[in-house]
Amino acid sequence: MYPSPRGCPARLAAAAALLLSVACGGSDGPGVPVPATFERVSGFDQTGVVGRALALPVVVRAADATGAPVAGITVRFGQSRPGGALPLGEGVTDALGRATFSWVLDIWIGPQQLTAEVLHPDTGQPLLSVGFDALAVADVAARIDVLGGQDQVGAPLELLPLPIDLQVTDRYGNQVEGAEVEVTSATAGAAFQPARFTTGPDGRAFVLWTLGLPDWQQEAVISVAGLAEPVAVHASRGPGNLAVDLSLLSGDGQEGTVDAALPAPVVVQVSYRGVPVPGARVDFASALGAGAVAPASAPTDAEGKASATWTFGTVSGPNRLAADVLDLEGGLIATRQAVAQAACLAGPPASLTIQAGDGLVSPQWVHAYVPARLLVADRFGNPAPGLAVTFTPVRGSGVVSPATATTDAAGVARAQWEFGRTLGEELLEARVAGLLPARFHATVTAPGSPYDGTYWADGTCGAPLTVANGVVVGAGPDWTLTASGPIDAGGAATWSFNVRPPETMPVFHHCRGTFALDAEGGASVSGTYVVMMGGGTPWSAVRGF
Repeated sequence: MYPSPRGCPARLAAAAALLLSVACGGSDGPGVPVPATFERVSGFDQTGVVGRALALPVVVRAADATGAPVAGITVRFGQSRPGGALPLGEGVTDALGRATFSWVLDIWIGPQQLTAEVLHPDTGQPLLSVGFDALAVADVAARIDVLGGQDQVGAPLELLPLPIDLQVTDRYGNQVEGAEVEVTSATAGAAFQPARFTTGPDGRAFVLWTLGLPDWQQEAVISVAGLAEPVAVHASRGPGNLAVDLSLLSGDGQEGTVDAALPAPVVVQVSYRGVPVPGARVDFASALGAGAVAPASAPTDAEGKASATWTFGTVSGPNRLAADVLDLEGGLIATRQAVAQAACLAGPPASLTIQAGDGLVSPQWVHAYVPARLLVADRFGNPAPGLAVTFTPVRGSGVVSPATATTDAAGVARAQWEFGRTLGEELLEARVAGLLPARFHATVTAPGSPYDGTYWADGTCGAPLTVANGVVVGAGPDWTLTASGPIDAGGAATWSFNVRPPETMPVFHHCRGTFALDAEGGASVSGTYVVMMGGGTPWSAVRGF
């Protein structure tokens, strides 16, 4: 049986279509040709972070022999790995013949490859393929590892034997190049070389560590930018005490008053080889005087300084404060003490005490010379030097010199009080500003003899002469009375004296005189004196002041 002529055109058309499909690369059913070309469009040669998608997707294009896009064809993407490819996903070409894929890099650093394969529409087997290259770099720092230099022992302010060996890696264990690292220590004087740096290509760095002081146990803290938790490296100071230097910075040579704090604190500094030592315990104590210091012990600050307030006791005079470092727990001993000197001065005047010149009794006409002596003290009994004391006769006919005197180092003011002209009470007041006056008392009594008194002349016969109870009892300051008789009823008397102090050959003076009274109660004496065995020389003197 032959085919109907009417069916021939249909069979011829089907055959022609099959030939066309073969000629064009085949089909995947009606309207799906087999691609003849397969190429990369974009997304190749990128650099990205491990474990993350590249910034740009990879794009491929499938086309037929005429260059027309082949849509609806399957493209498979796989990561190249040793031992085979790891399938990552598939895509289907669009109307432009393109398939797009977001490439998530593998978790190791270095070159990585992606293969895109277009699959045969009939068999599903790879037909054509293209490759993409990318460079994977480490993720952000996630971990710090100390590879060496842990738990060393060294000397303060000296390098440890081994450097700190550290490495920074990301969350996948890849070495992180260029990580910003800082190394610090809370111990004073500790130093690192370098202290700030970035890691090398292998994520590693080496740091030299100079130990600080005074801590026995010391810690280097390694921090990486972006990493929340730092890592600590430990080291210890070698055994034995450190001989530190203790110097006095301020507070020396001050002045203050008793029972009061000095104006400025005493400040010392502890150092070792010129480097301040913080945290060292400094002990303060009074070394001279009854002063107090607070605190008795104080730690040094970040600059190696410690200070204390010095308060004087109640006794004036020189004071001394000593500072020392004997910190056995911290292993620190000062090579010498630091000593501050201060002058404790008496407080404000509080009392006046008469030391001499009070309660004397002297006959009228006898010239009385009284050394008035007054002690000025503070409320604790300390002598108060340098104060002005005013002496003023307030009763009687006495005079005083000087009218104003200044207390000496012993707190004593001195003046000469002279009286004897008038009968009765003599009163001398001594005043210091702010205090009640002190009063010196004296009494001038009636003479025992009408001739009693002091007789002034030119120095002959031992004048000025002092007559008491009718007898010559005193000669001038340059003479020593050796013999004296009473004045008789006629007013005559004799006496002898010599030069004072006695010479090798003393010169003896023999005097004879007659005392007389005038109508107004005045008295005088006249007579002669003989030197050794010489002739008599006339002389005279008058009673008075």
